[in-house]
Amino acid sequence: MVLEHHIHIIDRDGPCYPIHLTQRLGKDAPARLWAIGCLDLLGISKTAFFSSISCPGDAILKAMDQARRWRDEGRCVISGFHSPIEKECLQILLRGVQPIVICPARSLEIISGWSLPITMGAHPLY
Repeated sequence: MVLEHHIHIIDRDGPCYPIHLTQRLGKDAPARLWAIGCLDLLGISKTAFFSSISCPGDAILKAMDQARRWRDEGRCVISGFHSPIEKECLQILLRGVQPIVICPARSLEIISGWSLPITMGAHPLY
């Protein structure tokens, strides 16, 4: 995967490191983070979204409706967007202008096949 965007390397003792990580995880906080996009998103309030790979149909519909509400409210959503429903909700969120934070479980390569905008503006941060 070739990324044409600047990768930010954020060390735990650096000024851009999210203080909440060290407050909540203590010594278990990662020593280093890698990010692409707008680092300002690390400092704003976010809503986490997680979904199982398999879930009932009514839960899928509720999740998609909720994603639309979050998009319309301009709420910043953070997720790995790995499960099928998470990916569907990401497509809904990408139709808005609200910030999105994508946290791949293993590496940035997970998103190499996705058609996503990588901007330094409103969204997203990887």
